[in-house]
Amino acid sequence: MSDRRIVLLGLVFAGCVFPAGDPTGVEFSWRFVEANAVDGEESPRARSCDGIQVTEVAADITDDDAPSRQGIFRFDCDSGYQTQREFQTEASDAFVELQPGLYQMQVLALEEDTLFGDAELLEEREVDVADRQVTTELWELVRPPLDWELVLTGAEDCGELSLALFYDNPVEQLPEVELEEGQEDEGLLYRQNLASEDGALRFDGTSTECAPALNTAHRVPDVDAGAYVLEVATGASACRVRIAIGPETASLPLDLANLPCAG
Repeated sequence: MSDRRIVLLGLVFAGCVFPAGDPTGVEFSWRFVEANAVDGEESPRARSCDGIQVTEVAADITDDDAPSRQGIFRFDCDSGYQTQREFQTEASDAFVELQPGLYQMQVLALEEDTLFGDAELLEEREVDVADRQVTTELWELVRPPLDWELVLTGAEDCGELSLALFYDNPVEQLPEVELEEGQEDEGLLYRQNLASEDGALRFDGTSTECAPALNTAHRVPDVDAGAYVLEVATGASACRVRIAIGPETASLPLDLANLPCAG
């Protein structure tokens, strides 16, 4: 990434903010890391922009010495996204020219077609912009996880039930994961220990006996936004259901007697 592409929204800086000589300022890089750590502190993986459902990243910048100097800079998410390896070897396209000094910075995420007023604040920090050089800032961003709800019906006589939640297209979603042979076809499990809050359901392919008591809403806490494949097996029937989990799609009704792709 070599070209600097800056998209600016609502810039209200006043006075001589941008340097007249050699440019100084902030080169932003970011990567997204999952929040769910049910498999342990090392289990969260890095997600791509599409993988975590972020279209744009915005930087809200305020000059510490003159708070009236404030501006919001919007970037296409991919323009500043870098893996840890890319951060060591490449420049980011997300660059803002600023005079040397201290600035308060907030980084916000926007989904496709989201109004700026609905932007999601991810992180904030104070940044010291150096003199006579570009200041590089790597932001490891975590979107707040969601409480996903699976609403089951038809569990009166389905025999046994097994559920497994896989990433949909892990190659595109997980830029820092090297898949083992066959995982592209078989799928990569999202979490080994993912379970509903009531303990009735696990999402690692473990079988459980069907019973009328399963016909209810099962809350699954702290699921990362993204595209998944829910593999459902009821003994006689099996189905792979593609789902998108996000703020507007955090609930899935599933009729076990009439699976979406059965038959």
